[in-house]
Amino acid sequence: MKRARRGQPDPTLLFRAVRWTRLPGHARTIAEGCARFGITVSAYRKARRELGRATDLATDEDIFLGGLAAGPSRVDSLLRYYDWVNHSGMSEEEAVALLERLVERGHVRRVGDLFELTCEWP
Repeated sequence: MKRARRGQPDPTLLFRAVRWTRLPGHARTIAEGCARFGITVSAYRKARRELGRATDLATDEDIFLGGLAAGPSRVDSLLRYYDWVNHSGMSEEEAVALLERLVERGHVRRVGDLFELTCEWP
């Protein structure tokens, strides 16, 4: 595990832990996040207070990556997750274009009609 200073968790790990536990629809506990990212509960709570809304899913890409964090998904499933999180519609063509951009960047791969993460996220 990376350390910023002796006894202080890496701020990147703290950000990832808070975001991971706050992904809508994934029901992950603070204890699971702390175990996964190797941080203490007190460090997590402090980071959550300090980071506030910075850990929210802010972009369409964030929402789709968050939807894929649960495992491989089809476009229609990702569109339902997007609508549930964002309360906004997106066409299937727009969703496929967004996913193809994520494929080009190496964050996602397409396997048949499914899309899946190719890297750790968040």
